[in-house]
Amino acid sequence: MNLHYRLGWPLGRFLARWGVPTTIRLDINHDEEANVFVGTSTDLPGLRVEASTYEDAAREATLRVPDLLRAAGVCRQDAPADFERSL
Repeated sequence: MNLHYRLGWPLGRFLARWGVPTTIRLDINHDEEANVFVGTSTDLPGLRVEASTYEDAAREATLRVPDLLRAAGVCRQDAPADFERSL
């Protein structure tokens, strides 16, 4: 059984620093007016991406997550940028 803890839940950042597998919820919505997909996350403040397709928005968010985690102090500056992604 593979347990994960949401980064946005209480103690999420603390547990992530100790190596507990952590998930980040990404919300992607279509902005009809601008005709773009917008990705945000309440678990990781500062994560906001815009792209022309859903897949591109998910891909762009995936690329930005490691830097935002480092900036938030959730992981070490020298931590590898590899992590699992599931949609």
